[in-house]
Amino acid sequence: MPSSPEHARHRPGQAPQEDLMTSPAHVTDADAPVVTAARLRDRHGVKRLPVVDPDGRLIGIVSRRDLIKVFLRPDHDIEQDVREAVRADAAGLDVMATEGVAALSGNLPERSQALTTVRLTESVDGVGSVRGTLEWKHDDIADLPMWGGA
Repeated sequence: MPSSPEHARHRPGQAPQEDLMTSPAHVTDADAPVVTAARLRDRHGVKRLPVVDPDGRLIGIVSRRDLIKVFLRPDHDIEQDVREAVRADAAGLDVMATEGVAALSGNLPERSQALTTVRLTESVDGVGSVRGTLEWKHDDIADLPMWGGA
């Protein structure tokens, strides 16, 4: 069977790049914050994000790996920042971090304090997830009218 330009377009590996590329291209500026690039990459579902200069010329590519490096931090630094954020010493909480997983344990007076402690921990750079055993003496959330309380 003779080969024609139309036939070549449909053979594997022969499609023009124009048929395969994402258009319009999703790009980030070189001076944009890293978190902006991460959100763009996630929002558009692209693995790599072109970085352009003020004239729109390509100057580099940001990959998922590049973005993750920014947020990887030593466990000791994460632990210290979590302790400060949740005032662990004053609250009597134990804090440990292993490869971005923060572990919290201890007793708090109110359930709402435990929830706030987890949220504060999640906001610390380098924390990917929070685990642990936080306990409380009083479930103040159950006392709220919307949860069936008085």
